Amino acid sequence: MLATWWWFSSTAQQIFEQEQTKRQNSQPAVIGDYKLPEVAYYKAKITNELANNNESTSMGIDMRKQLLEVVLLEGPEAGKNLTLEVYLYKHMAPLTVGQTIIVRELKYPNNQKETNYNFVDVYRLESATYLVAIFVIVVLILVGLRGLTSFLGLAFSVVVLILFFLPQILQGSNIYWLTGVTATIILLVSVYLAHGFNKKSIISTVSILITIGLATLFSLWAVAITKLSGFSSEEAVYLASSKLHEYLDLKGILLAGIIISTIGLLDDVAITQAATVEELHKANPQLTTKELFWRAMNVGKEHVVSMINTLALIYAGGALPLLILLTISSGSPLWIVLNHESVVEEIVRTVSGSLGLLSAIPVTTFLAAKFIPKSFTFFHTPKTPKPKTNQQHSNSTNNINYISVVDKLQSPLDSSQKPRW
Repeated sequence: MLATWWWFSSTAQQIFEQEQTKRQNSQPAVIGDYKLPEVAYYKAKITNELANNNESTSMGIDMRKQLLEVVLLEGPEAGKNLTLEVYLYKHMAPLTVGQTIIVRELKYPNNQKETNYNFVDVYRLESATYLVAIFVIVVLILVGLRGLTSFLGLAFSVVVLILFFLPQILQGSNIYWLTGVTATIILLVSVYLAHGFNKKSIISTVSILITIGLATLFSLWAVAITKLSGFSSEEAVYLASSKLHEYLDLKGILLAGIIISTIGLLDDVAITQAATVEELHKANPQLTTKELFWRAMNVGKEHVVSMINTLALIYAGGALPLLILLTISSGSPLWIVLNHESVVEEIVRTVSGSLGLLSAIPVTTFLAAKFIPKSFTFFHTPKTPKPKTNQQHSNSTNNINYISVVDKLQSPLDSSQKPRW
């Protein structure tokens, strides 16, 4: 599993570097007599701290300046000692000796300038791998083999997004059809890997497909009436200013993000509802379709209420720095803050996801209550008629009540009935 995690991260980095190389090659290599430098990223380890003091920028912002000695861990110059100047905000933790960091190498062609190295970020993938490993181990202990198949479904989803979805977007494919195909592929494979091929997973898949269609229509309508452009984030502005803006549909990317993020929530709700109906039927096979539906709906109501609150808090937590920034903006009343595109975008995400959950509850519950009590076979097997027997012999047999001697002795005596034994 750790090897799979590493492969995903390296594959994503390769795709990013390939696209970055294409963009660099598409730019003019020479601007006058100046040639663009080659960029590479390597890991380095801090070996010594030479200085640590505070400085104030021209904008009056207090910064921490550290003068560090590092050694390159990778690249053609691995083992080389460097001296780096690092500027950090005061609230950020200082870099310490022994810590692994990422440095960027700027190599100028034809030796126009010396090769330059600068600090990029702290290396965190190793720590993130430990966290993922702990999560995997806990899941495998609690769930067993089913947890392993669930991780295989997650792995497949990541592979589809990285190797199919993102490259197709970068090539200018239709974002709407691409999102539908990607969502369907992820849904069909991940659900059956995680939950097996059974009535419960089949019913959940059908209900999710129906609900995704409804959520997509609502999202299209919501984005249209709120006039969202998809330019609310820094990343979107960067993409719009790059050469990709000629064929990137930022509004479509916004919708794709809403739909893909909703799939996981719908999977949770649909499987839970189908499993609830299945357990109710096992506990009492005499329950009718109507009784199964309403009993499971009572469970679904509680589930969806908590999920809506969770969904809203997740989106609010992700946009918390932005909300704080908008709140402290000078001279802006509350309605101006709420009217900001980034805030309305989160409202659309929350409402679209919540409506998807609301739709999934009755759809899944109805399908499960209708089909789970019935026998499920792919091929119709004709009923074989019962063999005919002699009617007289059957009647005479039915009239005989075989009772053992012990049972007769233990039962109260009926004076109107003569003992057969």
